[in-house]
Amino acid sequence: MVGWFWWGQYWVTFLLSWLVLPLIQEYEDSGEITFRLKLRRALINNLVFYLAALVVTLLFFLLWNAKHAYSLDLYSLLSFLSNVSNCFGNVLIALLMSKGLISIPRTLYQGRNMTTRLKYV
Repeated sequence: MVGWFWWGQYWVTFLLSWLVLPLIQEYEDSGEITFRLKLRRALINNLVFYLAALVVTLLFFLLWNAKHAYSLDLYSLLSFLSNVSNCFGNVLIALLMSKGLISIPRTLYQGRNMTTRLKYV
């Protein structure tokens, strides 16, 4: 039972984060006036993004296949996708942590002056 709940929660979150959230963000960012025009613009922008990502992915897999002169089997494809997702996660963590790596020492440095800190508090 818990496995089915986890599976359902995972896929609902996946669909919301890759389909619904970008659509809502583009809807909010569009400069159109009516609901129908805003929704149309959001769908077009998301479609362009996903088509570009699909073309880049297909080109990459074609080049991968041409370089290694054999077709990808399921195990190597899953291994490759796992490595790509780990790389993306590491880059994202490094980008998100960079603000913390700068702002925390800056806050500590600025808080060392007791008169400034006393005025702030």
